[in-house]
Parts: sequence; structure tokens; C-alpha cells
Amino acid sequence: MADEQSWLITGVILCGGKGSRLGGQDKGLIEVAGRPLARHVADTLRPHVQSLIIIANRNLDDYKRICPQVYADDSGPYHGPLAGIASALAQVTTPYALICACDMPRLPAQLIARLWSGMQRIDADAACVRDPTGLQPFPLLMKTKLLDSARQSLATQHYKLGDWLLAQQPAIIDIPETLTNINAPQDL
Repeated sequence: MADEQSWLITGVILCGGKGSRLGGQDKGLIEVAGRPLARHVADTLRPHVQSLIIIANRNLDDYKRICPQVYADDSGPYHGPLAGIASALAQVTTPYALICACDMPRLPAQLIARLWSGMQRIDADAACVRDPTGLQPFPLLMKTKLLDSARQSLATQHYKLGDWLLAQQPAIIDIPETLTNINAPQDL
């Protein structure tokens, strides 16, 4: 993405999961190579966005050491990533948001430019990635005007991010490499 587009985008790191496959640990605060996972993601996003926010359900003060703008997921405890996205979009003041999960420490920077280009090419409201394992909800570049759609889905208890995302008819960017997520102790 060209630097002139970065002022249009707020970066969002979702840190609200239960961490159940990691013994209940707060995933974003687990250290890899001496830094919390959320810091790895923040460092990748900062050059490509105007500002950065974190959405979390716990340890908000710890996350403020990574990013001063930390907000609680206002949907209630653990309603999933779509709820975190809705909470984030309510805070975003730019026309676009780049949403990433806190467990993606090796996000390829060039992928952000590809999401932007794909979204602009077909005038989509969102763009996501398909890697060799299938459609990936994150990273997700989206127009912040999708807040109402996300809230409506949550209000009708439709919490599945994948279903909601496909209903938005996103630009889908195919990539040859598998994105790295930290979901289990062996992934660390």
C-alpha cells in the first residue's frame, strides 16, 4: 500500500480470546523472541496505518504498554472475533480498519498492500486472504461502515465471523504461503 493511503486506515489488534488451547493464557501477552505476540503484530502494522488500537477482554493495563489506545470488548465476555470487530469499529475514526489477530507474529507486510489493491480493484467493502489451508479471516481490511452490519449480525446471535465475512462479498487475495497463527503450545 502506498504511504499516502495509511492515513485512511486504523490498525486493530484483537486480543480478546480465551486462550483455551494455551491453558487459558492471554495469547497477546505470551512472549515470543522476548516480546509479547501483540507487540509483534503492532510493530508490523504501525508503518501502514494512521493509528493503532487494541481490543481486549482482560489485562488492559498490560496491553497499554504496547499501545495506549486499548478498549474493552463491549459485547460481553468472549462472543468471538465478530464481537471484537464491532467493538473496534465503534472506536475507529478512519474510513478503513485493518483487523489482525494478536496471534499472528509473522504477518507478511506486503500482504497489507495486496489487501488494499484487491479491495480497491473490485470496490469491495472488505478484503481477506485465502492461503493453502483455506479462507482466513485475518488480516482483514474493511470499511468501517460495516459496523452496522456486524452489530446486526450479533443482535441476531449470528456470531460466526466467516459467515458474516462471506456475506460482505470481500475481495479474496490468494497467497501461496500459509499464514502463521499461535494456537497451541507447539506453535510457540
